[in-house]
Amino acid sequence: MKHKSNSIESPKAGLGLKDRNIAKQSFSSTADEEKNVLLKHIDPAKVLNDHEKLSVQMEDWFRIASPDFIDISKFPNIYSKEYKQRNVKVGVNNFRINDFYTGKKPGLKNYPPSRYHFFFRYSDKNIYYSNHPDSLSVLESFSIRAIEKIELNEDEDYSDCILISTKKRKWNICNKDMKTRFNWFCNLQKDRGVEIAKCHNMIIDNVEPTIIETKITQPIVLIPMATSDCNKKWDYNNLGVDWECDCSEGKEQSPIDLPEQGKETIASPVKPVFFYKTVKSTLEHGSEDNYYQKGDQVKFTYTNGYLSIRHPDLGNAVTLDGVVYRAEEVRFHTPAEHTINGKTFDMEIEIIHYGQTKGALGKQLVLNILGERYPGVYNKFIDDLDFFNLPNPLNQTKYIHNNLHLNKLFYKSEEGDSFYNLKDYDFYTYQGSLSSPPCFENTIHIVKAQPIQVGSTVLTLFQEAIRFPDTRDKEGNVFLNKEKKWSNRKTQPLNGRKVYYYKAKESTQFGVPNILGEERKEGHYEKLINRYKSYYRVEGNKPSGLPGSFVVPEKEAKGLSR
Repeated sequence: MKHKSNSIESPKAGLGLKDRNIAKQSFSSTADEEKNVLLKHIDPAKVLNDHEKLSVQMEDWFRIASPDFIDISKFPNIYSKEYKQRNVKVGVNNFRINDFYTGKKPGLKNYPPSRYHFFFRYSDKNIYYSNHPDSLSVLESFSIRAIEKIELNEDEDYSDCILISTKKRKWNICNKDMKTRFNWFCNLQKDRGVEIAKCHNMIIDNVEPTIIETKITQPIVLIPMATSDCNKKWDYNNLGVDWECDCSEGKEQSPIDLPEQGKETIASPVKPVFFYKTVKSTLEHGSEDNYYQKGDQVKFTYTNGYLSIRHPDLGNAVTLDGVVYRAEEVRFHTPAEHTINGKTFDMEIEIIHYGQTKGALGKQLVLNILGERYPGVYNKFIDDLDFFNLPNPLNQTKYIHNNLHLNKLFYKSEEGDSFYNLKDYDFYTYQGSLSSPPCFENTIHIVKAQPIQVGSTVLTLFQEAIRFPDTRDKEGNVFLNKEKKWSNRKTQPLNGRKVYYYKAKESTQFGVPNILGEERKEGHYEKLINRYKSYYRVEGNKPSGLPGSFVVPEKEAKGLSR
């Protein structure tokens, strides 16, 4: 049984975080160098607060097997930028394979003994495992409280394993060393309050397990995994308080109540560049997930109580560090989900962007636009949706017949064709989650501070669309549905997160707040011309390859040259 105590300086938690998949880094660097690299790649999902302590009782190398590893509903495939599938690798008898293992390296400290070994830690709250001891990214965890049964497996294929069962899942964690295996088994049973007679007769450590009290200054990462057992039939009837898994256990959930500017906000001089484009109502190409085929019309759907539009490419958002997020979904909520200083708004429109570049896979960026009722006002974007014919619980799919452009959300109908130039605006920024199941964290939220005006008729029709419509039977009897419906989640605790505020007239840089305080990497500026000019900084010396863009001097990008 091994014992280890680490105390690592915590970086400032927040935005601009890199790829969570740190396990493939070269193991040849020194420990200090590797820690510095790891600190730049920390996923803030489910971070323990600074005041919390973690008691690490035991840690050692184990193999792990579970039939769930081959169930894509519980361990879904992830598509890389090149649309290549990445999934959990499994060997004989469903033993998980460690991607970090690249061959035998005798004598190398903290390196997996085999391709099947992972480094396990047992705390007073969880059993969790990583690719190697120095990894700060936890691949999976089992809550001690959720364990219903622990037993020494007598199956021939798992004879050196401890079988751990919860209500929904089973795992075998295996170690050929009998003393290590018995130590873990007996101490787990003891902590669960289960008396096992044979544990008193086993030769285990002569002393109680050493309890290592380590103050968490370095976030412990629990990567959220979608499962078919969580939130199967979720809805907004209880404002999300009955949602499960990450939705109830996450520490960085959305939406939140945003403070007034200057009150508990941090001034930020940077913003992302949003590059939206005209999207035709008929798709010229299918989507990677087969939701669309070539020639399909864009769908406007009712799903789980909210209205949404999905499209494989509505445009991009580019952050300060050159990371590209692609807009793929627009959701409508009535009333709004985010509040400002306790004030609730009538509508919220979410534009959900998914990470496309290295360092952003599995991450999201959401642009949230609040809407406020104003009689007689028409919005350019909403006008294109045919809001008199919205999807509803009875007819869940409608079709878009007009071309769409997300810039139009910022313009009223009477403002002409000026929407090609996206307006600058004040906004809040914070680290959160998707606001509906599976509630994945790793999500940057950008909330427009001033709401757009939405006409009374439009709001009424969107509110009506999410309830079951009035019906008429064969005899002509009309059945009125007077039930009120909503499509918003209750605001979530801030849990010490920082909220940033960008003020349009005082800002000149583009990106997101550099909360980690990372050094600025080598890069260059590019200009993109498409009826208007956009400048953004690209990391490194290699051009981004965006159509119509080319490299320009830094002075021009910052507006310092004439």
